[in-house]
Amino acid sequence: VMTRMVANANVGYDIFNWLSVDYRIGINDLRMDRKEVLNLGSRAVGGKGRIRVETDDIQEIESTFMVRFDKRIKEAFGIKATLGHNVNQYTRENERITGRNIMFAGVYNVNNTESQVAIEIYERTRLWALFGDGNLDYKNYLFLNLTGRNEFSSTLPKNSRSYFYPAVALSFVFT
Repeated sequence: VMTRMVANANVGYDIFNWLSVDYRIGINDLRMDRKEVLNLGSRAVGGKGRIRVETDDIQEIESTFMVRFDKRIKEAFGIKATLGHNVNQYTRENERITGRNIMFAGVYNVNNTESQVAIEIYERTRLWALFGDGNLDYKNYLFLNLTGRNEFSSTLPKNSRSYFYPAVALSFVFT
C-alpha cells in the first residue's frame, strides 16, 4: 500500500516596479507499507519460508526565498540581481520486521515464524544555501554576469560543511 501527498505554495510581492520578493515552499510525503512472503517449500531461504513486513516513511521539504532587483540607471546601464536562500530537508524512517522459518502453511503473519528480527532506520539530511546572481549591462550590448552559491550540508564533517560555487561571465552582442 502506498500513500503520497504533494503540496506547494508560492507567494510573491512587488515592493516597487524594480524590486520584488518571492517565497516558495513544497512538501513531498510518501508512505509505503509492504509485505513480502517467501512461502514454505520455495527455493529461497532453504525452503523454510520468510515473512517480511516493512514500513517506509519518506518526507522531503523544499523552501526558497528570493529578492529580485531590476533597474536601469541613466539609460546606459542596467542592473539585474537576485539574492536568495534555499533549504532542503530529507527525512526517512524505515521499520522492518523479518520472520524466518514459517511454522504453519497458509498463515502469512510475521508472528507465525520461529524467529523475528526488527530493524529501525532513521535518517535526516539538510542542505541549505545562500545564492546570488548579478547582471550588469551597458546599453544592452555589453554584459557582465556574476553568480555564486554557498551550500551547507549536514552530511559533511562539521568543520567543512560549506562549499562555494562562483562564476563570472562577460559577453558582447555584436548586432
